[in-house]
This record gives sequence, structure tokens and C-alpha cells, in this order.
Amino acid sequence: MSGVTYDVFKHGACFIGNPLLKFEEDHYEHMVWYVLNNCPEIEPYIKKVREDLQTKYTSNYRLDKVLRKEFHGWFKKEIATIKYNRNQHLHHDLEALASQPLLRVKVYSGCFIKDVRYQTIE
Repeated sequence: MSGVTYDVFKHGACFIGNPLLKFEEDHYEHMVWYVLNNCPEIEPYIKKVREDLQTKYTSNYRLDKVLRKEFHGWFKKEIATIKYNRNQHLHHDLEALASQPLLRVKVYSGCFIKDVRYQTIE
């Protein structure tokens, strides 16, 4: 995976078997939020949106729910604004995280990570 610098893209897995293509519409929002919320490079953007939302929502539960639901759309627009309106160069990994992920997911029967074999249970 040459050129990759964000840890979120460095999975280090060697997949086993032919991929099965699935459409994960039901869990899509959760998957997108999980990736963005667990990427240290995105933390400043999440912090900014959280601070903005704190003026609207006093309940942390409601704030977190709105943040999970709306952050990706805001983030995508923010990165586009930075790139096209401000003409700033952005890291390609940051642009990839802001782009709309595919609903189509490749599912493998297993993988190797650091010489350990993992298999899915069917």
C-alpha cells in the first residue's frame, strides 16, 4: 500500500479466498462514523463540529447522536471548500476519508495479520 500514511488505511491484512460482494446499507452510517471517529487525523474536525453543536444541544446524548449522523456530510463539504475555494493542497488520504464510501463491501473468508490466521464463522 504505497503512499498511504494515515493509519486507518494501513490494515496490514492479507485476505484469504475470493471476495463475496455485499451491500451494507443497514450499517453504512455506523461504519462511516466508526472509521472517521477512530482516525486521529480527523479529530480536529470532529472537535470543531462538536463545539458548534454544543450551542444547539445541551444533552450529550442528543449531541452525540446528531454528530454521528451529520458529521460525514459536513466533513465532505468542509474538505471540498478547503480544496476548491481556498486552493489549499490536502493529503490524498484526507480526501479519501471525505469522499463517499461505497455501499459495496468485499467480504473474505479470512485473513492473515502478522502471521496469525483469522477466519469468519459462517
